[in-house]
Amino acid sequence: MKFRVGKKKKSLLRMAKLYVISYLSCLKNRGVFRDIETFCMFIGYARSGHSLVGALIDAHPHALITHELDALAYIQQGFSKEQIYSMIMRKSKEFAAQGRKDSDYTYFVPNQWHGTYKKKLRVIGDKKGAGSSKKVGSNLKLLDILYKNIGRGIKFIHVIRNPYDNISTISRRSKRNDLKASIKRYFSQCEAVMKIKERVDSAAILDIRHESLIKNPREAVTQICDFLGLEPFEDYVKDCASIIYESSHKSRYKAEWTDELIALVAQKMSKYPFLEGYSFEE
Repeated sequence: MKFRVGKKKKSLLRMAKLYVISYLSCLKNRGVFRDIETFCMFIGYARSGHSLVGALIDAHPHALITHELDALAYIQQGFSKEQIYSMIMRKSKEFAAQGRKDSDYTYFVPNQWHGTYKKKLRVIGDKKGAGSSKKVGSNLKLLDILYKNIGRGIKFIHVIRNPYDNISTISRRSKRNDLKASIKRYFSQCEAVMKIKERVDSAAILDIRHESLIKNPREAVTQICDFLGLEPFEDYVKDCASIIYESSHKSRYKAEWTDELIALVAQKMSKYPFLEGYSFEE
């Protein structure tokens, strides 16, 4: 006789298994965690360039950034700081072994330290920008839980891309391919970011424009290192710059934008200071 296990029960069993595995792992790596100075989280939007920035940081010899762990979800389930760190270490190593491939792109920095570290691990984090923003935006108490669990040293990276390109890519990757729905989704994420910015010390949030990263990769990578307290080693910065594409992809020109929708986005953008200077033309 076969018994079927419900989805909820499977999820609980999986969570329990991860809890035990991460607990045993954190006991093994506790000495490593003592050197960590910064926990890095991403906030923002889907399809904005978070994966690239996360990969660049993960390549640093004193940092590990995992891809889409969703640390907040595990913190909500009662996982300790050390357990979260253990899961990040494991997932970063696994993703590096796969060549850091995400969708149609590969974010692998040659000659550097993906999935591992040199001597001391100083920065650890989770690249889950849109998901983290959505969770915190709908429940600001999560910020308090985050700080209580992790403690001091939490820093947020906010990657921004031209809204018209960002929305166009969100729409193209969605099943409905609906610009109106994607505009609504994008600005709900902007609202979540605003709520976080109002609650968090401005010195703990770094705004990185995707276009600036593409135009001046060495300068942008050095800025990220300075923000996180990492040494911008010359070979590291050079290797990071080598994987940056020569120009940003203007996906807005492949979407069916009407004058009405362009004006709608421009009107909504005016509410958010971090979107200042962007337009459909530029």
